[in-house]
Amino acid sequence: MSHLRVLVVALGLVATLGLASRRAHAAELTLRDPSTHTRPQTLDAVAVLGFFVGYSHFGVGGWYGFPVLPDGFIPEVNDALYIEAGAVVERYGTTFVCDFSWNRVSPLAGARWNVYLTDEWTIFAAAKLGFGFRFGQSYSCGVYPYAGAVSYSSPVGDVAVGAYWAFSKDWSARFELGYFGVGAGAGTNL
Repeated sequence: MSHLRVLVVALGLVATLGLASRRAHAAELTLRDPSTHTRPQTLDAVAVLGFFVGYSHFGVGGWYGFPVLPDGFIPEVNDALYIEAGAVVERYGTTFVCDFSWNRVSPLAGARWNVYLTDEWTIFAAAKLGFGFRFGQSYSCGVYPYAGAVSYSSPVGDVAVGAYWAFSKDWSARFELGYFGVGAGAGTNL
């Protein structure tokens, strides 16, 4: 059942992107642009929602992007490689026989590869690694409630695909699907 929810949310995201892309059809295709580019640094804020087997989570994240290869890997394609760093703060919960919930703060860093399709639309793939610090654990099972402090930290990774839609010169909407779930937010060029 939880995989069905993820599929429904992902299809809703694709439909939203499709509706917003009507303006992109009129935009000039910039995918084949081998010229030299100057790329801005980026700052994004994203809300995330995820459903996995047995538990769900929601949270917010922030990402700073710095272009390290402004002209990317492929000379005939308009692409760029960014170093991306930031953190996600999440609330997890599960409802098996007993209720079990916790919070997690996950600072991460990695790479984001942008491919510029038009002046308005950019698709990307991102991969990041970091640590997740889990705290505020609570457990309730009948007459045995439990509240704990810091539980533990563990390595965390994120692999995501997504898109940017530039709705003005310096502002973009960001949509993504990855390990942390479905994300949507906005970002600015610095």
